[in-house]
Formats: sequence, C-alpha cells, structure tokens
Amino acid sequence: MWNVFSAIGHLRFAIIFFAFFFFSLKNSSAQQSTADLIHIGDRIEIDVVGSLDFDWRGVVGTDGYLEDFDKIADPVYARCLKTDDLASKIEIALSRILREPKVIVRILDRGGRPPALIVGAVKQPQRLILKRSANLREIIVLSGGITDKASGKIVVFRPPGLGCGDAVDMPKTQTIDITELIAGKQEANPEILPGDIVTVVSANPVYVIGGVAAPGIVLFRSEMTLSRAIASAGGLTKDAKNISATIYRREEGKQTVIEADLRPILDKKQQDLPLKPYDIIEIGEKGGPKKRILDYGLPFTDVPASSLPVRVID
Repeated sequence: MWNVFSAIGHLRFAIIFFAFFFFSLKNSSAQQSTADLIHIGDRIEIDVVGSLDFDWRGVVGTDGYLEDFDKIADPVYARCLKTDDLASKIEIALSRILREPKVIVRILDRGGRPPALIVGAVKQPQRLILKRSANLREIIVLSGGITDKASGKIVVFRPPGLGCGDAVDMPKTQTIDITELIAGKQEANPEILPGDIVTVVSANPVYVIGGVAAPGIVLFRSEMTLSRAIASAGGLTKDAKNISATIYRREEGKQTVIEADLRPILDKKQQDLPLKPYDIIEIGEKGGPKKRILDYGLPFTDVPASSLPVRVID
C-alpha cells in the first residue's frame, strides 16, 4: 500500500513538472521584460560617432554609476536605463564641449549581473545569471521541477538596489501559491530579476511511529489531521493497540501530550484532530510500552549560495 502512495506522489509531481514546462513555453513572451535595461555588472560600450577620444568601455558599478567614466566631469548613473536613454544623457553632457554629439550605447556583456537564486524544494537548487527575461515558471522547470517535499508555497524575495523592476530600491517579498502558478494565473508567475531569491518552501515534518505500516516522517500540508497523517504512513497495522494514539507536541519550550481514541475519528463519528508541524504521533502497539521521552531534534544543513552551481539563461 505504501508503494502505491509513493507512486501516486511521484506521478502527481511529474504532472506538475510538465504543466510548468507547457505554460512556461506558452507565456514566456507574454510578460514585459526588464532584461534589456542596463543592470549592475553589465559591460557597456559608449561610441561617440566621429570622436575616438570620447569612446569608452567599462562596467556599471554596484552603486549604479559607470565605473571610471572620465569623459565628462560628473559621474553618470546608468542602472535601469535604456541604452538610448543613457546615450541621450551622455549627449547632453558632451554638448558642452562637442558640437551636436551623436552617442551610441551598447550592452556588450550581461554576465556580470547579480545572480538570482532558486533554493528549497526543487531538484536542482542553483544560481542563475539572467541575460534575458525569465519568469518563475521557467526557472522552476530549468531547476528540474519541484520535489514532493514542497509545502505548496513559493516565496520570492527581491533585495533593494540589484534588479530593475517595481520597487527596485525597496525590499519586496511575494508569496505565491503553487496551485495558482499551475493554473496559469499571471500574477502568480512574476518575472524573476537579477538578485532575486526564490524559495520553494519545504513542508515541515510530522512524525508517525508505532503501529503503522510505514513509520517515519510525513510532510505537513495545510489542514493536516491525525487520520490523514496515519493514512500517509500506510495506515494502521494489525498490531495497533486498541486503536489509540498519543500526540506529543512541543510549543514555546513546553511539551503537551494529547491522548486520542482513533475509533470514533476513523468512523467519522468524532471530529478529526488537527496537527501542527513537528508533532509526533505514536500509535500504540500490542506488547509495546509508551515512550516517555522523544527526540525532537532535526538534522539541518544550510548550503551556502556560493557553493550552488551556476546556470546562464541567455
């Protein structure tokens, strides 16, 4: 039975993966892009037509100004400008010393932009160098799709001063429901900008031990109840004792023990008990003593962003 549950889970997330792929292709050209604007880290060429002495190549610094651009007296701010707008800005400054200057600005290389990150419940967490426009759905597909550990939520955090878009100088956080993303809602599929941090939130665990077919970790989903957790752990075994359950819960440093009679709950004669993340459910077994102390510790590894692989999207 547990193998059936596992197979259904893998099939469900395979369907989600291909749905992401289909809709990312369908809508990839529909969103207005900021990728063509000048970004921090871009390598820029400034060509003053007919005047080699004023030509320049260099980089947009982390402060948004052209680094070491000494052709005019004042520093030139370039971040989030169109190339034509920067050219006009430089023409106005050069018109004080040149007659009707004609300036052409080109972005030579977008590879120095701050990378976006995608982490959490995806098959391939990675850093992304965005040389063109890419939406949320596309980068999830390029990261191998979501895993069966996903909680159903995605959080996009936009640090200030890195990308070009709405509220570029204020931090912004957007929480997205995966079901809305799959359904094709435009507001659930934002353009991902350089510097964005995308977290596919992993579900917290609930532990089911004792008289169940597959004791271990069950991932907490919304509206997780006692009967659902038991079903996810393969159901009760024939050795389950008196169909009783004990829920061990720790909140604010205090442990609470909740005793439950499963028979009326499973017969739908009594309201199911809602669970919380990190609950431990022990199903009594014939001949098995109740545990007095349970370990709530969880292994946790925080992979630094600098160690993630880099993918260029161009």
